[in-house]
Amino acid sequence: MASLQLLPLCFLLVTTQGSSEFPNFTCVEDVTAALGKTINLTCENNKAMLNATVKFCHNETSCPKESDLNSISNKYITDNGRISLMVINQSVILSVHKVKISDQRHYKFFLEAVNGDDHNKIIYLKVVAPYSEPQIKIQKDTVVCTASGGHPQRQLYWFGDHGTNLTHNSKLVSLKNEDGSFSLISTLQRHSLDSGTICCSILNNNTNCDNPQGSALVRVGNETTTKKVPQDAEKKILIPVFIIVILAAICAATFFHCRKKKGAIRNTCLQRLFLSEEMI
Repeated sequence: MASLQLLPLCFLLVTTQGSSEFPNFTCVEDVTAALGKTINLTCENNKAMLNATVKFCHNETSCPKESDLNSISNKYITDNGRISLMVINQSVILSVHKVKISDQRHYKFFLEAVNGDDHNKIIYLKVVAPYSEPQIKIQKDTVVCTASGGHPQRQLYWFGDHGTNLTHNSKLVSLKNEDGSFSLISTLQRHSLDSGTICCSILNNNTNCDNPQGSALVRVGNETTTKKVPQDAEKKILIPVFIIVILAAICAATFFHCRKKKGAIRNTCLQRLFLSEEMI
């Protein structure tokens, strides 16, 4: 009877001991890193690591033939010195220092334990960079909002009074900079705006622009009304000026005509006077 009670315990010990012999490779999932910081991509095993190689891939299905880092060939650091590979006991650590936007890609690990077990793992590194504070400029017919230096590509959002979303009326241009960051230029036509305060924001949920960080405010007037008032005033000014110019021209012509006529009469009188003197 006692031997029967020991059977489950023995079975449990055998099962536990056997399961520890199986490889148990675990790696971090997809990782997000801030621009300029340091990030570690780590894989571990329940057995000591023997070798590790890493390939830098554009995507999951496009990797180079040769490894970029390889402990077998003692290549533990990249040529620029920013990315390094370490094999320490049961861990493999890929360290990316001073993260750049170009570091955003897939990293394919090949891991080999001392007992001969091996494992492949792909880890995706996403790089984020903050955009500059939005800046608004009012031009003749448009309102322009700009923000730059950020990653990944984002959208600039427009909001009017009471949180009215105006983004659908805007036109966005996104330019990719040499370092991989983006510059955003969003334009609104002024004729589509009512008088009031509008906001340009990098955040979609900042509908009232109550968060000053990541947004900019400006007050605009109704473009149609603004144009109409000067045009009416211009008409009121031009009409009297035109009348005055015409009257001045008529007066000048009349003056010169009278002066010319008076000169002719005077010459006729002088000629008659001279003829009378000669006859005498």
